[in-house]
Amino acid sequence: MRPFVILSLLLAVAPATLADDLDESVRAAVGEVAPSTVRIRTIGAPGQDNLPVSSSVTTGVVISDKREILTSVFGFSTGPAAVFVEDATGKRVAAKVVATDHVRKLVLLQCDDGQFTPATYSQKAWPSVGEWSAALGRLYPVADPATSLGIVSAVGRIHGLAIQTDAKISPVNYGGPLINLEGEVTGILVPLAPSDSGTQIRAGVQWYDSGIGFAIPIQEALQVAQTLRGREDRFHGLLGIRSSTRNPLAPKFIVADVVPGSPADKAGLRKGDVPVAANGNPIARFGLFDALVKSAYAGDTIRLKVRREEEEFEVEVTLVEQLPIPQRGFLGLTVDGPDGEEGKDGFGMKVFVWPGSPADTAGLPTSAKIIRWNKEEITKAADLNAPLSRVVEGVATEVGYVTADGEEKTVTLTAGPLPDELLSASDVIHANTVNGSGNLKWARGESDSGEKGKAWYYAPQTDEKFTSGLVVLLSEAATPVETVMHQWEELCRRNNLILLVPSTAEGTALTREDAAGFAAVMAGALKGRSISISRSVIVAARQQNELCAELLLNRRLRQIKAAVWLDCAPRLAGIPTAMLAAKSPAVLLLDGQSVSRQQQALRAAAAKQLKEAGVPVLRQSISDKGFMESIADWTIHLRAK
Repeated sequence: MRPFVILSLLLAVAPATLADDLDESVRAAVGEVAPSTVRIRTIGAPGQDNLPVSSSVTTGVVISDKREILTSVFGFSTGPAAVFVEDATGKRVAAKVVATDHVRKLVLLQCDDGQFTPATYSQKAWPSVGEWSAALGRLYPVADPATSLGIVSAVGRIHGLAIQTDAKISPVNYGGPLINLEGEVTGILVPLAPSDSGTQIRAGVQWYDSGIGFAIPIQEALQVAQTLRGREDRFHGLLGIRSSTRNPLAPKFIVADVVPGSPADKAGLRKGDVPVAANGNPIARFGLFDALVKSAYAGDTIRLKVRREEEEFEVEVTLVEQLPIPQRGFLGLTVDGPDGEEGKDGFGMKVFVWPGSPADTAGLPTSAKIIRWNKEEITKAADLNAPLSRVVEGVATEVGYVTADGEEKTVTLTAGPLPDELLSASDVIHANTVNGSGNLKWARGESDSGEKGKAWYYAPQTDEKFTSGLVVLLSEAATPVETVMHQWEELCRRNNLILLVPSTAEGTALTREDAAGFAAVMAGALKGRSISISRSVIVAARQQNELCAELLLNRRLRQIKAAVWLDCAPRLAGIPTAMLAAKSPAVLLLDGQSVSRQQQALRAAAAKQLKEAGVPVLRQSISDKGFMESIADWTIHLRAK
């Protein structure tokens, strides 16, 4: 198909002369830039679990007569083993990655040889909103690049970094040029997305079919290239605060929390501070502050004016690439109720103490009502759940509690390391965590979400509000329903666990491509049911590895905060530590009976990466206890803090 067929619908509604003129202008403009638009092939090394070598194609723009190519991060996120670029004669030449800008999603390549023609650039900082723009890409080695026509719909988007266009942007033309009708490059097409704040490109790629695409303005891109010639990658700068809001239009926000040891902490920022200006500019709404931080690099310094009570003062904060992640600690407490939400009587929260835990050793009774935490009054579940989720190993906490006979006491609890094996729950803890009922009828059901997929489930049948745990078996879509039911039904009833087995619309196993429809499938199957987030786990074998990782780290899937990998290493290469820490997941690795040295090394490396991000990780042999029993026990273990 000729590259300009894509224009046919647009041109059909225009007057003949105008259509001809536009067609001719676009052809001429593309002809100017085509020699500078090159096809890039990246070759990936063999991956985990002996996966085959991978290969992908993307686009780049020649930016100098020194055989330098500027492209996007698409195809480069996992560190390809080899990169090849086709020059103006069609000859394939080797290229090396000079450096990467993870903020603007740009990669600078240097070719060893070949004949290349530098592009002509627009000298304007931004194109005009409403002007014609064309997105070019080279998926196939043909004379003309594939072309998509649109307009510039906005500028200064994505934290002030990007041009927005409705020309179709996709993996075909990422790294290619956005051009005007004068044949000038106005930007480099990149997989940016509004939610972007890390080294991952997945969020941007998922936007490609939305009718909205983004490009880094060419003059800014050329400045980035100049910096990358120094052969140092550039990363997002991190401040180390949690805001009281994520609403970009909120006129006021406060510092809700400060990461210990972060730039914000070192600058003296505290919980409750109100940032009122940054780099001399008033902060009229949260979105302005958020954009400033998310568009900055590690090493950049921001001047903040802060209000604390009646006082205002200024601090300078130098952003860092990675925040220090304190090692999460363990006290051995489980808050009463399915998710620690019971007992909202305005006076403390009931907890249960795990035998042999730091809380038990310190003398806290097996069952107690905590009323103070470091002198802060505990009146509702959130008052206790929040500090418990941030317990740090080795840090002491003063806890006030009430005994069973009503006596108020104080004890100092010092958090120990996270358990490295599954805890055995006492009957009391099991009963209060499960919160089940022997009178319920359990039955199998099916839910169909159309093209997005379907699922069958095993769940209690009741009209009352009844909170259950959840086990999502990605690994069992191809197993007969009766077989899975026979294996799981007694465990589900005993531990109050809803079993969910999703599949594609055709009834086949899910792949990474089905991640987008997973939320709809799960919502359809669980409609009207109350799920305990702290007892919800997703289970994957090797075939669902990448899908499981994507679902686990999807911040919109609040129900999924824990994952089990069966006899394989979690495929988390390239995922930044900050992203793992942000979702704060938990992971259980169940190893098979026969594990090679290479597999052992991969799993140990994955576990180390997770632990460095503060993620609780347990490794256990499936031979020690059946994998189903281990998963059921883990849903109880997860409630221990």
